[in-house]
Amino acid sequence: MTHWGDGMYGVPFAVALDKGFFKEAGVDVTGLITSEGGGTTARNAMASEIPYGEVALPAAISAVKQGVDLTIVHGGGGVQSLADLVWVEPKKGTVTNIQQMKGKIIGYTSPKSTTDTIVTIVLDRAGLTGQV
Repeated sequence: MTHWGDGMYGVPFAVALDKGFFKEAGVDVTGLITSEGGGTTARNAMASEIPYGEVALPAAISAVKQGVDLTIVHGGGGVQSLADLVWVEPKKGTVTNIQQMKGKIIGYTSPKSTTDTIVTIVLDRAGLTGQV
């Protein structure tokens, strides 16, 4: 599971594990393995006894494009909006809108991740593509 324990994505899985819903469904899940991103999660899932992983859609599409034989089972997860995505800056309070990012650097952990996709969309809509 991507970012298990530090993102809202895992809440439904934590509840299901705690309440015994996996066991009720006949699936013997005793724990969850975390990763730093969707690509790693997809590889972990393919190598496990229960080949199932929770990843963002961009990670699933990227895996398929790279030849991984997988099926998207469902969407939605534990997060219904991007409100769970948090943006921070080293110097508190210096950036108050997206236009102030011109000439600055945005960092994220994984190429082709949800964050990468959202950054690309936000910069495009703000007319800042190639300027940040």
